[in-house]
Amino acid sequence: MDPHQNRRGSGRQQNSRGRMNPSGAPGPDQADPNLAEPAAESQNQAAADSRQPQYLGAFTVIPPNQSRRNEMKAMAQKEEEELQRYKEANRPPPLQLNPERLGGGDVSLDEARQRQLTQLRSSKLQKKLKEEEAKRKKKQEEEEELQRMKDIQREKSERLEEKRKQEEEERRRLHQQDRIRANESLLQRLERSAASSSAAARTSSMGNEWSASRVQGTSQSSH
Repeated sequence: MDPHQNRRGSGRQQNSRGRMNPSGAPGPDQADPNLAEPAAESQNQAAADSRQPQYLGAFTVIPPNQSRRNEMKAMAQKEEEELQRYKEANRPPPLQLNPERLGGGDVSLDEARQRQLTQLRSSKLQKKLKEEEAKRKKKQEEEEELQRMKDIQREKSERLEEKRKQEEEERRRLHQQDRIRANESLLQRLERSAASSSAAARTSSMGNEWSASRVQGTSQSSH
């Protein structure tokens, strides 16, 4: 492709962009886009500056986005209007009741008072019966608790009595064993004393016999 032709085409484009009206002012299609950019930047800068945090003593205030806020307010107002239209469309019809006589229809005043008196008496009777039933249950519970405590104490006393009997039996058995040992020791001492006494008596009798025989032999020799 010819480079000179590219240069000529680019030159024509520049001339068409830079072409001016006979009055010397650029046309609507020849407006410079660089002029709109500073305006948009200035608007964005102003919006950004308006939303900068503001420091008020110990608090920091951040302004809201005004355009978003307006949109939300418009949406809320629209929803509120729709809700009101829905309520108006679905409003319940007025309630219509046939007129009736107050106090129970055809019941007379005396009958109504008699009924109230009967209900009052029955309520008092029911209340009294409930109180008596509650007292009976409470008394029964107290008796059961007392009986349970008695059973526990009786079991304890029975265990103590059984333990006392066992201790008494053990003491009696030990006493019996001590008495048997004492009797055996006494019998052994008596047997030893009796044996020693019989030995002494036998020794003395043998000495007497020997003395008598010696005396007799001496008398015979003398004759």
